[in-house]
Amino acid sequence: MSSKEQYDRLASDRAQYLQRARHNALVTLPSLMPLDGRSHQSHLVEPYQGLGAMGVTHLSSRMTIGLLPAGRPFMRFDLPARVMMQFEGEIPTDVTVGLAKAEQMVQAEVEQRGWRETTLMSIQQLLVAGNVVEYLLPDNSIRLFRLDQFVCQYDLYGMLVLLIIEEKFPRSAAPEGIPLPSKGGLANEKDDELCLYTHIERKSDGSYTRHQEWSNGERVGKSTTWRDYKEMPYTHRRSLNTLRTSAPWTTWRRRSWRWPRWPLGISSWFPPEQLRPA
Repeated sequence: MSSKEQYDRLASDRAQYLQRARHNALVTLPSLMPLDGRSHQSHLVEPYQGLGAMGVTHLSSRMTIGLLPAGRPFMRFDLPARVMMQFEGEIPTDVTVGLAKAEQMVQAEVEQRGWRETTLMSIQQLLVAGNVVEYLLPDNSIRLFRLDQFVCQYDLYGMLVLLIIEEKFPRSAAPEGIPLPSKGGLANEKDDELCLYTHIERKSDGSYTRHQEWSNGERVGKSTTWRDYKEMPYTHRRSLNTLRTSAPWTTWRRRSWRWPRWPLGISSWFPPEQLRPA
């Protein structure tokens, strides 16, 4: 079964949640979950009151400030207890300075990659739709996918089993270096629109594999494998609690964070895997 066929099959199970999300968006922020069939030229429905929009904006702004406060450090590096026992509780000065520099580098990277704006949009999606997928790109920026852009499956233990993301874009906007589909791989023959599916599946050993294919079933590039869910750059958030327990800034070393160059004095003491954010 192709990714498109699996996506269409699971889309029927998603319909009730998607309809509820669109109803919520109609009375809050319609741009968060547009109606089915809307194009970029269509006019958004405007609610007759602004109370819902004010509530979503206020809550998302307060939560974003709590997670990523402006002008203040939002994280602190600490050493595990077993490492501190080697120094008998006294951390050398150069290690403390190196940790402080590493914190500043992470904070500067977060500001440069625009995590604050993406976090705000992610919280708004959770408040209105209750679902969002975050993708940590190789350059440390974050891309979001709305509920109408993906389908997923979970097992009895709450582990992600299947995630399929649907992306539609014109042929002229196709990424460089990937082969374009042959006839039958277009989402809309009239508008010359391509449809790309990202298929992520959990294997029996707990690893996750990803491959991409066009709507006609043609594969794009090579498949990628991650040892477990923590290493995967895709995160499906289903509640606001996940922002506290599995946010990208608290799991940077277990996911696909690309570290800048370590400051002098800390790389010789501890590798990144021995550090943990406090």
